[in-house]
Amino acid sequence: EAQPQCPDDRIWAATLKPEQPRIVYSVLTGYRHHRTRVPAVQQTWARHIGEHASLVFYSDLEDLTVPSVQLEPPAKELIYSAGAWRNFPALVHLHDHRARYGCFDWAPPLVLRAPHPA
Repeated sequence: EAQPQCPDDRIWAATLKPEQPRIVYSVLTGYRHHRTRVPAVQQTWARHIGEHASLVFYSDLEDLTVPSVQLEPPAKELIYSAGAWRNFPALVHLHDHRARYGCFDWAPPLVLRAPHPA
């Protein structure tokens, strides 16, 4: 089955409406939080996500009771933190499946710089 595709960026830019940004919220979680933190997100701020937005949970284990995408660490990854390894694979998944989440708008990266000493 063919994957849905997002429009070409030039066409896409012409359809953007600043008052209706297309946003995808991604939540990194783990199986041990599926019954506690995931419902808390779903019952609080996730209820206020607008019609032009999507929500995806990324987890270390697939669970049919939680709408999530299972991520696995790279084969030779040394795990020093419980969830830090999920960041890059989640971004790759979002990139590769952008149409699945409403062809969301990529925001430019926010770069914070310390003021230059006078």
